[in-house]
Amino acid sequence: MVKLPVDINRARSAQVRQVLARTLADGVHVLMADMSATVHCDVAAARMLMLMHTRASARGAGLWLVAPTPPVRAVLASLGVDRIVPVCPGLDDAVTDVLRRPMWPHH
Repeated sequence: MVKLPVDINRARSAQVRQVLARTLADGVHVLMADMSATVHCDVAAARMLMLMHTRASARGAGLWLVAPTPPVRAVLASLGVDRIVPVCPGLDDAVTDVLRRPMWPHH
């Protein structure tokens, strides 16, 4: 799990993108972004999260946004991010969602 910062704005979204991309490059298949401390997420950050979800999916992985604060959840919903990227109220919900989504073939 990657803990996201308190404020994710245009300037900081590049740093967050690098951390998430590096984590995916390390071969992680389930990437959970802890948003429990994030109180601000602007449009640029929301777009970055959608982009990282797309990149994760292209690698056969997934990105889950975990425990966003109410103001962040409102931004994600207003921009439609929550219709593209899984947004879960807590870690248990995220784990349950991961287990429900077959992301790669079972052998």
